[in-house]
Amino acid sequence: MPSRAQRTHRLVLRAAGRVLERTGFLDFTMAAVADEAGVSRQAVYDHFGSKSDLVVAASEHILDEARRRHGLAPLPAGASGLDALDHAIADYVRTVPSVHGVAVANDVARASDPAAQAAWANRTRVRRERYQRVFEQLDHDGRLRPEWTAKEAADLLFGLLSARMYEVLVIEGGWTVERYEQRVRRLVRDAVLDEAGAAVAAAPA
Repeated sequence: MPSRAQRTHRLVLRAAGRVLERTGFLDFTMAAVADEAGVSRQAVYDHFGSKSDLVVAASEHILDEARRRHGLAPLPAGASGLDALDHAIADYVRTVPSVHGVAVANDVARASDPAAQAAWANRTRVRRERYQRVFEQLDHDGRLRPEWTAKEAADLLFGLLSARMYEVLVIEGGWTVERYEQRVRRLVRDAVLDEAGAAVAAAPA
């Protein structure tokens, strides 16, 4: 059975997710989260020491809820690099409709708010590192074209999986989320994966 501290932690986190979705970053305050959760402001600070820490945790909570709704389970151990690539693309594209408003609000806020900049930098770093690990695995498997580095391939994927790209293609362009996912997957495979290398790697020894 969860302890009282664990229950309070979850209560504050869920409340923070709801406040963040409603207000974006600029109007997100520890006091608003405390009111939403029905706890003291001190209780919020006891579990999350700063606004940026709480925003990062709340953003991840919103993402986790979106992943759960879309059935995006973690990859099993030993998954191939190609499976990891497809999973990374699906993870972003299928959850971005749920977090787009929060992402845009945080992007605007980070120009003037150090806490927003810290939260943004943390999320950016986590995604870039994940994508680079995917391409490092593909490179190890002989699947990356020789003219590409894992970092360059990760940069390309990060650019394609961005709030602005989602706006241009889905919101403004009228693409479905499914089409966005399919096109990004095909584009990245065509651009950076070495099919000849894949055939060699798959050949019997």
